[in-house]
Amino acid sequence: MLDVAERLLKSAEPHPAELLLLGGRGLAAAEERGLNIGWSASMVAHVDEAAALADRVTEQLYARLEQGRATRVSLAHATPAVSGEIHVVERTLAPFDFARFPRARNPSPPLISLPPGALLAQLAEEYVFAELCEALTLSLAAENEARMRAMTAAKSNVSKMLDDLIARSRQLRQEEITNEIIELGARTSRRSRSSARNSLCGGRH
Repeated sequence: MLDVAERLLKSAEPHPAELLLLGGRGLAAAEERGLNIGWSASMVAHVDEAAALADRVTEQLYARLEQGRATRVSLAHATPAVSGEIHVVERTLAPFDFARFPRARNPSPPLISLPPGALLAQLAEEYVFAELCEALTLSLAAENEARMRAMTAAKSNVSKMLDDLIARSRQLRQEEITNEIIELGARTSRRSRSSARNSLCGGRH
């Protein structure tokens, strides 16, 4: 994920660029790389918290756009894949790409109660908010999937270790029983030879 973020920062050169970063581990790794972090926040732990965090990120984005501190906004986030691997998705949020939405075939203009410019601005902001909500939800899903896979792998390793320990315990017990049988046989043999010698000596007298 940080590789993509670092590439985006370098692509903006020589213009200044900064990261709006979510997640404590990513923040620590970004600071170690010396990346320019303009704002950061903790990642959501539950999906029902995504909307509130998306609203905070939207406020940060539009504050920078209105102040002229940003002319281009790129979004990068993790997403789970069918293969089980985690992929990183990259999208451009600003400038808004109207070409992503095909024109309606209906020649009649829509009925609106707002000026077209104000309406488009509000729709664009709602679109950005929806994109952020989706990104947060997919990132959370990818993180949870990674945790589940790690837990499954750990459980498999523990099960294998337990099986190996049980097998080793049985082997040691079998060796112990075998040694006891050999020792018992050796004692019996020694007693038999001793009894035979005593009988031979008694016969000579």
